[in-house]
Amino acid sequence: MVLDVATAISSLLILHSAWRWIVLVSAATSVARALQGWAAGRQWTAGDRWSALIFVGALDIQLTLGLLLLSVAAAATRVAFAPHVAAMIAVVVLAHAGKVLASRAERPQAQQRLSALFSTPAFALMLAAIPWGRPLLR
Repeated sequence: MVLDVATAISSLLILHSAWRWIVLVSAATSVARALQGWAAGRQWTAGDRWSALIFVGALDIQLTLGLLLLSVAAAATRVAFAPHVAAMIAVVVLAHAGKVLASRAERPQAQQRLSALFSTPAFALMLAAIPWGRPLLR
């Protein structure tokens, strides 16, 4: 069976669009845990670590799907989505940096603070960079 380019692009776009919801839920969860933990002076827990890991993992999958889409897209589409791509790469960098720095921090309060200080702007930038005018699920 031969898969034509249009079908491949359409399938990737559907997957990328649907996966965004997993990314958004994992981001909201990670940000909420970090902000609550920081505000309460709570210890960094296994749940916090897992929440950050799931957020970063979901982002990595989304970035991979987006880059695959970009690689098969027409040149005009690549140019039109350049700001989206740049912002999402910045989101991934912020999320990864926050997770790594939080994991390496020695004080539990510093772990919560670093997680919050990196995941919150990553989440905000992600919300700003999502093309909300497009169908929410293809």
